[in-house]
Amino acid sequence: MVRSSESACRRRDAFSVRLRDWARLLEGSSCGTASALFGIVRPVRKALAWLRSLFRDLRRIVAPSEIDKFRQAGWNELIYGSVDHGSSPVIVVFGGFTGESCAQWTSKWPNAQLFVYEPVPAWAALLKERFRDVDVRVFEYGVGARSENRWMFLKGDASSALPQRSMGPSEEGQIEVLFKSVAEAAGAWPFSVDTMEINIEGGEYELIQSLSAIGLLERVVNVFVQFHDVGQDTEELIGRARARLESTHELVWSFHKVWDFWRRSA
Repeated sequence: MVRSSESACRRRDAFSVRLRDWARLLEGSSCGTASALFGIVRPVRKALAWLRSLFRDLRRIVAPSEIDKFRQAGWNELIYGSVDHGSSPVIVVFGGFTGESCAQWTSKWPNAQLFVYEPVPAWAALLKERFRDVDVRVFEYGVGARSENRWMFLKGDASSALPQRSMGPSEEGQIEVLFKSVAEAAGAWPFSVDTMEINIEGGEYELIQSLSAIGLLERVVNVFVQFHDVGQDTEELIGRARARLESTHELVWSFHKVWDFWRRSA
C-alpha cells in the first residue's frame, strides 16, 4: 500500500511539472496563438493548486503519517485530555521553550504546581515573566546524566544540545548552557509526580535512562515523551527507552516519533 501511494505521488508530481512548464511557456511566449491562449494560464495554475491539495488529502487518507494520525486523534488536546488529575497536580516539564504547553497545563489545572526546565536563558526569562502569577517554578538549566556545561545549538523549538539535531549551521548560533544531573534536579520535586512531559530534541534518551537508573520513573504517574530522530541509531534508542519505561509503566497510546503516553503500572 505504501509503495503504491509513493508511485502515485511520483506520477502526480511529474504530471504537475509538465502542466506547470506548459503554462509558463504560454505565459512567456509573444506569438499570436499564445496570446489567444493566455487567458487559460490562470485557470491552469488554479487547477494545479487544487490538484496538489487533492493529492495531499488523498495521501493522508490512503497512507497517513504518524503526525496525520495524531492530528486526527485530537492533536495536543489528546495529551491534556488523557490524564485525570486532582485539583492540584504536580507536573514536571522538560523543555519549557516559550511556555505553550505550560499554559495548557495551568489553564486546565489552575492550582497545578509546575517544575519547568529550560536551559536557554532568554526563554527561561520569558517563562518566569509569563507565569509569574501562578505556581510555575522555572529552572534555568537542562537535565541529564551529570552536571556540566554543554553547547546548545539554537533553532527555535528545535534547539538541541545534540549537534546532529541542529541539521547544519544555525542562524541563531549556539550558546553554552548549564546542565544538572537528574538526581540534583529531582531534589526540588515532591516525592510523587502526577505528570511528566519530555520534549527535549534528542535529550530524552539520556534523560529516561537516568530517571530509570536511580528509581525516579516509578515516582511518576503519567509520562508524555516525544522521541526525536538523532540519526541512524534512533530506532535502537527508542527501543531502549521504551524498554526502560515498560519496567514501570504501560503504554496507553503512541504516535511514533510524535508522542508516547505511558501510565504507571498498577
